[in-house]
Amino acid sequence: MTISNSRISGNTNADGAANGTGLWAANTEPSGVTATDNWWGCNGGPGASGCDTAVEASGNNGFLTTNPWLVLSISAGSTQIDENGSTGLIADLNTNSSGGTGFSVPNGTPVSFGATLGTISGASTTLTSGVGTATFNAGNTPGDGSGTATVDNQEVSVTIVIGEPPAITSASSTTFTVGAFGTFTVTTTGSPTPSISQSGTLPNGVSFHDNGNGTATLSGTPTQSGTFNTITFGSMYFTQC
Repeated sequence: MTISNSRISGNTNADGAANGTGLWAANTEPSGVTATDNWWGCNGGPGASGCDTAVEASGNNGFLTTNPWLVLSISAGSTQIDENGSTGLIADLNTNSSGGTGFSVPNGTPVSFGATLGTISGASTTLTSGVGTATFNAGNTPGDGSGTATVDNQEVSVTIVIGEPPAITSASSTTFTVGAFGTFTVTTTGSPTPSISQSGTLPNGVSFHDNGNGTATLSGTPTQSGTFNTITFGSMYFTQC
């Protein structure tokens, strides 16, 4: 007997779990039971916490094979997006515990999606050909958010980093005096930490240095006067792919 591409979850056995909540194999000789590439309710496989059990009866002269089993995964179209940006999520039950692909579970298997630092829209409520989809919509709080998918007793998640567009928080200009040493610190906000670069021409005697922590320093003793436009933001915030 062969059983595959099935959802075996949420069952009970009046004789107790030791006799198999999902599958009980007895008197299977000579062919036995091959029950591979099935979903048992969790990623750990039959007998793991949250999964149904599969038990071969004592004295059975056949065999019971359940390894490999199907595992739930989730992926995001982009794992780095800006505040208030969006990306797609895909929940997948097409892969087994050995990494093999091309499997599935019955259409209509329930799935639910969740989010941190964001919301979910357009979510599938059941799987079709082992796949469900949803959209993760970031809020206006930067940081490590996540999208989750749950089937039966298994929740899986994918980290989605939400970036904050860069902004300069220091004064937009400064004045140095010819012949006198001066220094000025450019400060910024943004996630990930913005880089700051120089464009244009600095006055002779003044140098620019990006400190690598969202700040930059202008320092030196100018030997010429004039107005100089020299600072350019590095565009290190995320864009959706």
